[in-house]
Amino acid sequence: MQVSFFVHTDAAANTSFHYYLEIDGQVQEQQISASSNGAGNELVHTFIRVYLLPQGTHTFSLAMACSGQAVPNPVWLTVIELLE
Repeated sequence: MQVSFFVHTDAAANTSFHYYLEIDGQVQEQQISASSNGAGNELVHTFIRVYLLPQGTHTFSLAMACSGQAVPNPVWLTVIELLE
């Protein structure tokens, strides 16, 4: 499966945050971390990874942890099944 996400984040000064992907309720090791050092920061992140998953139905979600004030808007999460 190819999983990608795009997120635009408005962050207050001195805010740190992490975006991480969950597949079937399990947090994946790779994440995006960022911090803002000034007022009114707008940060854009993209993430693309390929995961080998067994056949069947899976759930995907994107979560954020934050110390400070950050608002993700907009967010796109795309999952594409890659055939052999």
